[in-house]
Amino acid sequence: SASEWKQVERDIHLAEESGAQYHVCHVSTKESVALIQKAKEKGLPVSGETGPHYLMFTDEDLQEDGSWKMNPPIRSMEDRAALIKGIQDGVLDCLITDHAPHSAEEKSKGLDGSSFGIVGLETAFASMLHNMVLRNPLDQDPERVDLRKAKCGTEELFKDNGKKAYGAISLYRLLEIMCTKPRELFPICGPKYIAEGEEADLAILDCEKVYRVDSTKFYSMGRSTLFSGMEVQGEVVKTFYEGKEIYDREKGFLED
Repeated sequence: SASEWKQVERDIHLAEESGAQYHVCHVSTKESVALIQKAKEKGLPVSGETGPHYLMFTDEDLQEDGSWKMNPPIRSMEDRAALIKGIQDGVLDCLITDHAPHSAEEKSKGLDGSSFGIVGLETAFASMLHNMVLRNPLDQDPERVDLRKAKCGTEELFKDNGKKAYGAISLYRLLEIMCTKPRELFPICGPKYIAEGEEADLAILDCEKVYRVDSTKFYSMGRSTLFSGMEVQGEVVKTFYEGKEIYDREKGFLED
């Protein structure tokens, strides 16, 4: 893990010296989280991100399958706990997909020979709704291990504008780290608003849909996923981009 956090430590120092904004990609270690927190406490323009796979898996889950080869690698249980806390406390600002659609051949050579990277675009929201909003991965209490089955239906999720946390984070927080914060940090396309007369740039989600991940149905060129066969909740119904509907759950991607 030192290969990651030592570089983060160096770059934060350079950002402090130069006054540059610094965003840490693919945070996977507890030391990196601590360094980002310290930098923020000093008022430095430092931000960070992590991905669903780092929040859900540990090195104890690691398999020889090339699907598990990524950079940085899956870390320890202590690292995962620090990442989850970093998301909860606002130390980490964004949730990314780490989407790298390699071919089946590129990912068929085990951990040693396969290309680095996983596909995460089509599973990011559903895996996080199921495992971070409806559950807390760190909660070992068997009575609370699956809040979706216990008491947390869709109506509960949207109470208090989605700000009440039943699992590790609230639905509001999930949408914040997937949508709001990335756009604030990287305003490439300018501000976007959900309002009459504005260009629609959004997805409509079915938060009640429960299903198992089937990578053969992915639209992505890549099929190498850690989530294959996993039960998740939350499915995209429609997607709009620049005011145009580009995807429909029943019809697939729509032609211009």
